[in-house]
Amino acid sequence: MKHRTGLVFSFGLVFALGGALGPGFGTAAEKEALPMQDLRAFAEIFGRIKQDYVEPVADRE
Repeated sequence: MKHRTGLVFSFGLVFALGGALGPGFGTAAEKEALPMQDLRAFAEIFGRIKQDYVEPVADRE
């Protein structure tokens, strides 16, 4: 009986903390979305620089 009370208390505590803290984690994840447009622009510019300004290097070097 003593173990059952502790188990019920533990589940209740986890449930209460999850309900109190859970919604805050969802909004933080929405605010920290990846800047996809910036990443695409960077990848395009990097590709152009690599294609136009970088000379191929032989494996021996």
